[in-house]
Amino acid sequence: MRRHARTDLLDAAQSRLAEHGYAGTSIRDLAADFGIKESSVYKHFSSKQALLETVLARADERVAATATALGVSDDDTPTPPPRPTTASFSTA
Repeated sequence: MRRHARTDLLDAAQSRLAEHGYAGTSIRDLAADFGIKESSVYKHFSSKQALLETVLARADERVAATATALGVSDDDTPTPPPRPTTASFSTA
């Protein structure tokens, strides 16, 4: 198996999950995409659930890294725009 097989499997799984959903994604199809046996996928991930959890954790890490690069912290909460008051309206 290639050196970056785990990363490649995660990339393929993410694509399959996005396109077909959890129920429509099988380890068998994922293995077939790579021309490997299902057992080879299970060397990297103990179950389909573990694969999903890893895909989601990696997505969370990417979002956090992007937020950090943009200067957004966990403490930042969106501030709603100020509400207009009756004094805001003109009576022209």
